[in-house]
Parts: sequence; C-alpha cells; structure tokens
Amino acid sequence: MRSLSDGSFELETGRDRLGTFEPKNVPKRQLIITDDLEGTILSIYALGLCNRAMGVYVQEMYDMEISHAEISRISYSVLPEVQEWRNRHLETVYPLVFLYCMIFKVRVNSSVETSAIYNIIGVDIS
Repeated sequence: MRSLSDGSFELETGRDRLGTFEPKNVPKRQLIITDDLEGTILSIYALGLCNRAMGVYVQEMYDMEISHAEISRISYSVLPEVQEWRNRHLETVYPLVFLYCMIFKVRVNSSVETSAIYNIIGVDIS
C-alpha cells in the first residue's frame, strides 16, 4: 500500500517464478541516460537490431523517446574496443585449437540465406 498526500493506492508488481523481479521505472522526459539503459541498448545492438527497432523497444519498455543519433552514439561507443581487439597480438603457434560453427538462416533483403558463424579458440601454453 502506497500513500500519497491526497490519498493512497495499491500497487501490484509482476513476479517471476523465483520471486526475483524488481520493477525499474524511467521517468518520462528523463534527460540522463543511465548505464543500465546504455547496457540494454548495447545488448540489443549485439543482437543485430536496427536503430529504429531499438528506439521502438526503448519507447515501449521505458516510456521515453530516444533519438536515433543518441542510439548511434551509444552503439558506436564500443567500436574502439572492437578495433583494439581486432588488432591484438596473436601467438605464432597455439598447441590447442577449438573450432565451432553455427549455421543460421538470415534474411537478406527479401530472401532467406544460410550463413555460418565460426568461433575459433586457441589455447596457448602459458
């Protein structure tokens, strides 16, 4: 039971099976984007959604509008780290190598194509 200066109201929140659900609200017209929201946008970006879909998601989940420029700024904030990872030093020889391939159906324009993602892990001696 929550009380207001002019009365009280009952607030019911959702539950999950483990009882760990904690509701999070972002006030309307919030100007500051929190680290949690940035993390959510980066997670959605990693799934491959476009900026428009991310904007719709944020609007539906947080009841706030976010510009495409702000979504791009947040999404592209990880590019320096990606570039650093791409340019990292690799050993000449790896005594143990694991190779894994996942096959996905991917929509390209108006057709569906089969695409492969390769995951290669090299284990060094040290």
